[in-house]
Amino acid sequence: MALNEQIREMDKLIEGRFREHELADIVLSVPGVGTVLGAEFIAAVGGSLDDFDSPDALAAFAGVTPAPRDSGKVSGNLHRPVVYHRRLQRVFYTSALVSVRYDPNSRNLRRREEARPSRARPRPPKRQRHLGSDP
Repeated sequence: MALNEQIREMDKLIEGRFREHELADIVLSVPGVGTVLGAEFIAAVGGSLDDFDSPDALAAFAGVTPAPRDSGKVSGNLHRPVVYHRRLQRVFYTSALVSVRYDPNSRNLRRREEARPSRARPRPPKRQRHLGSDP
C-alpha cells in the first residue's frame, strides 16, 4: 500500500471517529475548521469543554489572548503568554489562516482591520529617546 493511500485511509478513520463525537457539529461550525483540525481540537481539550468556565478561559488556555504584566501603578501592560497549550494554539491559528483565505466573512473582516489606521504611537527620534523627553 502506497503512503498516499495510507494517509487517505487514516484521514477517513479520523473523520469517522470525529463525526461520532458530540461536539463535532459545533466544532465544524467554526470557520476554517475541518475534520482533522476539529479532531485535533477535541483531543487538545480532552474531549469536553466542561473544564473551561467561559470562552475566555479556553482562549487563555490556548494562549491566544494577551496576559497582563502589571506592576505597582502600571496597568494595561500586556504581553504574549509564556505558558499555554501549543497544540491548541496551533489549531486556532491554523483555522484563522484557513478562514481568512476561504471564508468571505473572515476575509472582509481582515480587509476592514487592515484599512483601519494604526493607533500605535510613533517612536521618538533617537536623540529624544536618550534625553528622556516626549516628542
